[in-house]
Amino acid sequence: MLADRPHGRRLTATEQMRLDQLERQLSDDDPELAAALSGQIGPRNIAAAPRWALVAGLAVAAAVLVLLASVVGGTGGAALAATTLLTAFVGWRMVQRRRRSRDS
Repeated sequence: MLADRPHGRRLTATEQMRLDQLERQLSDDDPELAAALSGQIGPRNIAAAPRWALVAGLAVAAAVLVLLASVVGGTGGAALAATTLLTAFVGWRMVQRRRRSRDS
């Protein structure tokens, strides 16, 4: 994992044995962390929130933003906030579709 040091000097045999021992101990103590650190799993593979929770949270945040914009900035502020949210949503959907088509 860390065989080379930044200055180019390789680990000694003793250092490499100690590092291997620490890696095994980490793997035994916390397998999920060890897998994440080794690149075997990424953030998307670790207990992602359900899609409905994400959509519900975004809907609530959008409603609060539009309400605050209407109170602070009147109708124009609410329209601008709604337009911004709509643009962000459409962009997000386009990125999702592009990813799906690329992965297929």
